[in-house]
Amino acid sequence: LSDDASGRWQNKVMTNQLARLLKYCVDTGKSPDIITIMCALNDAAYGPILGDFDSALNADLGNVTPEEWFLDSKYKNLNKTVYGTSVFVIGSLRRNFPKAKIILLTGQQCNNGAYNNKNVNLVNEALIKVASHYKLKTIDIFNNSGIIVTDSQKSPYLSDDQIHPNKLGEQLLTDFVTKELKRILYDEKY
Repeated sequence: LSDDASGRWQNKVMTNQLARLLKYCVDTGKSPDIITIMCALNDAAYGPILGDFDSALNADLGNVTPEEWFLDSKYKNLNKTVYGTSVFVIGSLRRNFPKAKIILLTGQQCNNGAYNNKNVNLVNEALIKVASHYKLKTIDIFNNSGIIVTDSQKSPYLSDDQIHPNKLGEQLLTDFVTKELKRILYDEKY
């Protein structure tokens, strides 16, 4: 997240990662077979700005570049929202890598001030709605990974900040995501 001139928070992480992937593919001539997108924690901090799903879908994003997405004033009401950024990034990935399997991973549970389950779950629900629209597979880390955090219960899988996974949490997430990726990629028809 970064603070823009108006003082509103905007998510540039997904768009920056998209720009890096596009540049890498142009520079190397390579194209990914599988793309995983994991987000929600930083997007949830300080109260997420979800935006409007239909407005994001109906925006004429065509072949907009990541730079235009942030610099062109006609996108200023979308590029600060979860729906707007998600639709832009997933749409760009679909256009640039039509054969790639794109899989969305939800954010995990956490509890540290603005980084809390309520906010993370709001973002997760929005991301799942976008993924469903694009018929993407989803790995639900929030509900199914084994990381459970409540107001009265700290997770043994998170560091002292109750946001970032510790070594046990990293292993738990690795095992869970690996199992789910195998299920999606090899057991089910995608």
